[in-house]
Parts: sequence; structure tokens; C-alpha cells
Amino acid sequence: MHWSVVLQAGVTDTTQARDALAHLGYTLSPFAITWVWVPQLAQALDLEIFCAGVFHQTRSLLCLILVHIYFNFTLTAQGMLWALLRR
Repeated sequence: MHWSVVLQAGVTDTTQARDALAHLGYTLSPFAITWVWVPQLAQALDLEIFCAGVFHQTRSLLCLILVHIYFNFTLTAQGMLWALLRR
């Protein structure tokens, strides 16, 4: 993993860096960042902090899975609705 990507994503932990890289566009050969969408990175970081707090209190992965499913559904539906309304 290239540490400049970690610093650009604003995270210092390698686990957070792995999760943050899911919200970046990149190529491996040659290594380059092709796109960064800051609102999506901020949203992912907020969700990760929330999930860390939930896991710390409950010690249950089920809660994290349900939160992840809820946010995936909600944000995907919101994006689809936004796309339909913009037509």
C-alpha cells in the first residue's frame, strides 16, 4: 500500500486505509489515483466511526451488518430517486 494514498485519504490506520481505498478510483500499473470524491470519503469515515462505537458498546457483528445493509439500501435508493427526479 502506498502511504501517500493513506495520507491523502486522511486516515492513519491501515484498516481504515483499506476501507477508504474502496471509495477511491485507482490503478495499480502504473499506480495512480484516478478519482476522489470527498463527500463519499467523509460519509464512509462517519459511518466507520459510528460502527466502531456500536461495536465497542455491543461487541456484536450483527449490529454492524444491519447498519451496513441499512445505509447501503438507503443511500442507493436516495441516489436512484435523485437520478429519477433530475430527469
